[in-house]
Amino acid sequence: MRYKLFLLVFFLSFLSTACLADEISIKAEVDKTKLTADETLRYRITVESGLKEIAAPEVADFKGFTVASQLQSSSVSVVKGVVKTTAAYTFILIPLETGKLTIEPSTIKVGQKIYSTQPFEIEVTGLPPRLDSKQPKTTL
Repeated sequence: MRYKLFLLVFFLSFLSTACLADEISIKAEVDKTKLTADETLRYRITVESGLKEIAAPEVADFKGFTVASQLQSSSVSVVKGVVKTTAAYTFILIPLETGKLTIEPSTIKVGQKIYSTQPFEIEVTGLPPRLDSKQPKTTL
């Protein structure tokens, strides 16, 4: 009887661990929603999963921005036999235009399921920097 109870408990704990392995969360955040044209914006995507490896997400289209730099980090932890993988993708964005800009959702597909982040509306004020603005202006 104890043996059957042990097997049942073992099977249920294995099943719950297997179910947790399929759980995935993806979230995005920005460091500000209002900025001037000479400031940068930090956009960060964090993906957490019970899987050992996480595929890279399909990153949002940064219309109205240029990517100044991109960083990626990841970690894997195992606690009591449960694997937790975290991957973070950070983008430093420079606005190319002023007005209200939208960063569309980023997505990740695992099996047949698609997970996505929320969109962000960013307000950029001031004139965008010009490439030739550092040259002195002369008048004749």
